[in-house]
Amino acid sequence: MNINPEEQFQTTYNACIDPAQQCDDSPPKNLERHEDLIHTNIAKLKNGRIIQRNVIYVIGIEDKIASEALLSSDDFFGQYGEIVQIYLNKKGYMISDEKKIYYSSYVTYNNNYSAC
Repeated sequence: MNINPEEQFQTTYNACIDPAQQCDDSPPKNLERHEDLIHTNIAKLKNGRIIQRNVIYVIGIEDKIASEALLSSDDFFGQYGEIVQIYLNKKGYMISDEKKIYYSSYVTYNNNYSAC
């Protein structure tokens, strides 16, 4: 008795969608709705934020200290714990009243407690 893997998959797939549905060769009726739900959920995930408890976001970093080596030193953020990664945003911003350029940075620590 040889069982075609495609037929076995189609039968199993049809039974999972609707147990009362007859197993035939036609595609499942709910497939389009299922695909729409998948696309809707993916669109919702694109607007979400991932919260990492071991990452801090710092703004207002002056130009004279805007280097990864200096920020990770014990004089700045290194004093709070072991730093895994620092991402310094290269695109600075200005405050309208001042003529200084400020930067922002993400600092990733090796544990949650260091970032508190």
